Amino acid sequence: EFDTSVQITGSKTETDVDEQIALVEQAIRDRPDAIVLAANDFDRLVPVAEKVRQSGIKLIIVDSGINSGVAHSSVATDNVIAGRKAGEAMREHISGNAKVAIISYVKNAASHIDREKGVRSILGGNAGLD
Repeated sequence: EFDTSVQITGSKTETDVDEQIALVEQAIRDRPDAIVLAANDFDRLVPVAEKVRQSGIKLIIVDSGINSGVAHSSVATDNVIAGRKAGEAMREHISGNAKVAIISYVKNAASHIDREKGVRSILGGNAGLD
């Protein structure tokens, strides 16, 4: 419909940040008009994201952001609010001094960091969080 060629690549696992960085480096060499990135790591993808921007390629961040404002556009859930809503739902089921474990899929992903921040903002004074 938009006369666009799309190539999709990704690391074998969400925790393989080095592979994702290598894939972005390869995409820069391939010179697409835009790169859409769901970052595996909040901090480690920043240098390569800056290379994307410096190369003149549009960078669009989706789902999980990076620790930089270098992207041309971002599309994501407000994960702090999502975490607050999860915390509020948990609070309804917790009584007394409760212990809550936060388990995530990728510890350094921005979505995890923000969701944890939201949960802690609701439960921080009301429950022990691990």
